[in-house]
Amino acid sequence: MIKYLEYFKCTISTQTIFRFEFFIEYIFQFINVAIKIFLWQAVVLNSTSKPAMSLSQVVTYFLIVFIVSQVTDIVLDIAQKIKLGTLSNHLIKPVNAIGLEFSRILAMKVLILIKFIPIFIIMAYVYRQHFIFPHFNFYSLVFLFMGLSIAFFVNLTIHFLAFWMTDVSAINYILVTFFGLFSGSLVPYEFIPDGLRKFLEILPFKFFVHVPVHALMGEITINQINNFLTLGGAYILFFILLNYVLFKQGLKKYIAVGG
Repeated sequence: MIKYLEYFKCTISTQTIFRFEFFIEYIFQFINVAIKIFLWQAVVLNSTSKPAMSLSQVVTYFLIVFIVSQVTDIVLDIAQKIKLGTLSNHLIKPVNAIGLEFSRILAMKVLILIKFIPIFIIMAYVYRQHFIFPHFNFYSLVFLFMGLSIAFFVNLTIHFLAFWMTDVSAINYILVTFFGLFSGSLVPYEFIPDGLRKFLEILPFKFFVHVPVHALMGEITINQINNFLTLGGAYILFFILLNYVLFKQGLKKYIAVGG
């Protein structure tokens, strides 16, 4: 455990070096959340029928989406390590390569939260007339961590395909597209047609944004909590087992050219 904590601290130190990149990303994310709120605010105010969400719900939803998506948006470099042969550096050490990558991701997420919470506070103040304060409770934090875990293992599955493929960037791009379209990051589930929404309800993408956001908004029932915990836990177990098999089989194909 100490080894992973040290890797966690090293990742934070590395990421804080690039201050200019830090500043540019800060500005970009501020504009991004402002545009989303502006567009969906227009949708609600100009709706000819009763909208699926009130103006306060929409503003609160996308402000919380901003923070949640920062947590569950995962960027791994396992595929690159496999391609370049540098994965060997981890395989010969008394550490778990997946555990190290998860430690790196956790460090990144802690830094991201520290970095972007001020934007959240500023935007919440700007929209204070419509903003509803989040419900920080045990279940909302559980679903947030569950979303991070599922996103990590889904991405890891794609990256492990690099054992058999020279480039997984196209598949990863499709996954990112699915993340935006089906997680609730761009379009709330309330505005999705019933037939499509029922299909999306059984997929893991809803755990990336939809479930943790609604948990933080205090809009899920006890029955939904039990269903989400069961389904989310099943997905985590499934992807852990799948990744274990892919990793073990992939190592048999792995050739550390240049490693």
